[in-house]
Amino acid sequence: RLDDGRIGIVKYKGRTAFGKSSEDWIGIVIEYGKGQHNGTVNGRSYFKCRDGKGVMVRPDRVIENLGNPHTKPLDESMKKGSEEIQALLKEVAMKRKAERIKKKRAEEERRAAKEASNYGGDIGWTPAKFEDYNEDQSTGMFQQKLMHSKTLLDKNKDAKAAKKKKVSEI
Repeated sequence: RLDDGRIGIVKYKGRTAFGKSSEDWIGIVIEYGKGQHNGTVNGRSYFKCRDGKGVMVRPDRVIENLGNPHTKPLDESMKKGSEEIQALLKEVAMKRKAERIKKKRAEEERRAAKEASNYGGDIGWTPAKFEDYNEDQSTGMFQQKLMHSKTLLDKNKDAKAAKKKKVSEI
């Protein structure tokens, strides 16, 4: 059983290509609830199941071992869980909701701070003024550059370019 109430069978345990090299992941075929994929993540297959029934989670998200699915069929009491598990699931759901609200508030505060800043539309902002600025009049650095040397251009000044050969002439 996962911390969001989904129930499934563990089909993969180990390191993955998408996770950090020191992280273990658990691949689960979801029996009760919805998954995300068919056991393939980023083009790599870790286990096989129906599309929309597989999920990869970190080991800390697994909260209860319901036993072997072949010896104990999944019944309504198992789906519901004990009172302790129900309380744990409610607690996890409340924590996640609080995290989402906190994240949303932080995003709104960030957006409001951006709008109040100089870049977001503050009316009092004006660009910098440089009264003592003199334009650079030096020659060479910002002058137009020639692609070929002056001597090469003078050498071929009146010459016509050689006619290109056609494929049949080669």
